[in-house]
Amino acid sequence: MSTETGTPLRALAVKSAAWYGGTRLWGQLLSWVVTILLARLLIPADYGLFAMAHSVLTALELLQEFGLGTAIIQRQDLTRRQLNGVFWIVVGSSVALTAATLLAADAISGFYAEPQLPGVLRVLCLTFILNSIGMVPYNLLSKALDLRRRSIAEVVGTGIKTLGTLALAYAGFGVWALVWGHLARAVVLNGALMVFAGWWPGLRMGREGMRSVLTFGLRIAGMNLVGNSSPAITTLILARLLGGTAVGLYAMALSLSEAPHRLSTAMINQISFPVFSRLQEEPEQLARYFLKMSKYLAVISLPCQIGMILVASDLVPLLLSARWAAVTVPFQIMCLESAVVIVTLTASPLLTALGRANFLLGRSFLSVSVMVIATLVGAPFGLVGVVTARLILMVPLRATLLLPCLRTLRIPIGTYLGTLASPAMATGAMAGVVLVVQHALVPEAGPVVRIVASAMAGALTYPAVLLFLDRDVAAEVGTIARDLVSRSKA
Repeated sequence: MSTETGTPLRALAVKSAAWYGGTRLWGQLLSWVVTILLARLLIPADYGLFAMAHSVLTALELLQEFGLGTAIIQRQDLTRRQLNGVFWIVVGSSVALTAATLLAADAISGFYAEPQLPGVLRVLCLTFILNSIGMVPYNLLSKALDLRRRSIAEVVGTGIKTLGTLALAYAGFGVWALVWGHLARAVVLNGALMVFAGWWPGLRMGREGMRSVLTFGLRIAGMNLVGNSSPAITTLILARLLGGTAVGLYAMALSLSEAPHRLSTAMINQISFPVFSRLQEEPEQLARYFLKMSKYLAVISLPCQIGMILVASDLVPLLLSARWAAVTVPFQIMCLESAVVIVTLTASPLLTALGRANFLLGRSFLSVSVMVIATLVGAPFGLVGVVTARLILMVPLRATLLLPCLRTLRIPIGTYLGTLASPAMATGAMAGVVLVVQHALVPEAGPVVRIVASAMAGALTYPAVLLFLDRDVAAEVGTIARDLVSRSKA
């Protein structure tokens, strides 16, 4: 299978994944450092206020592009005039959402019982218009698997946000440091996307074929609207039942626990969906790519998630200070939940590429219902109760997404589980060794010594056991390295 330019799809996907993964990893490490520094400059209530505003805008953002970004990637034959039409539809909806947020800010504040929320919302909602400008260029770069230039734009935007947020937090701006940093990133990122994509909107718009594009996009938008409303609903329930401090603790635990999961999710969404879309008429190739991507998600992410659980009791108070100690147990439970999610991340982009939007929409309703029930049931037991209830329900919920994929691709469940067996067993061996090392350390050993010793034990154990159990991993890594070298020389 080759791309239009004759470049093998596998090699192009590998290079794109390397660029995207590398820049995302850098960005995540930077985000962790900034989060730690900000935790010492800001208070949990600041994070809670920003999380409330951000959750509202995230929910409204689902109404912004009508799924047309996904349509740009899936449809291989869009014309210039159709792209112009998509651009102006999204800009128009973004202006409408901005105006609606400005008008509704006071009412939203009353619902949350948070008097500082209107001002924060009225500034943050400007990102609707800014993000609409970069939507078409972003998805054109994604469709072409040209993630090098797109990643550079994201790195520059993140850098500006980091510098601005830290400077303002140090100057005592409180929650506004988070607000203005977020807005600065949107300005820089979307401007850079326009330049790197080399695409500028025109006024000539084509109507031919737009009905089909809009129909597909609206189905995707419905799925996203329902499925992605879960974080906003969770934040709303927590704010009403447990207060702003609990929301701040929840936001911090989620931010820390999703680090490897966020990188894996982003890479899957940006690499697998274009690849699966190109292979939708080649079932054997599609099944092979599905299993490979699932395996390497597990190889990379499982040891990270379990490793964070093992060192959390030392890591959280050391990095965030003692006032964030209540984050530790929710953070550990969320890491375990993310480990469950990771092994099924390839399912949603596969079903989207195959046009199963109706199924995904129904399943999104199920997911939101289950998460709402878990939050309501767990809330009387505090934040730990909420995250525990979510974890218990996550396994059967994710199975409802994975099993249809395996049936469609005619992959036996034993084959799929066998693909994940080596990283799962290697992670288990790593956990056992780390626990032995932690138990062997003298009580006087400080948290830094325990964290370093645990990390070294895990870093030595996991790859050794993985390569012993799965000799194909080493060969595949070598092949990927050769692909990267040959593509860089080209």
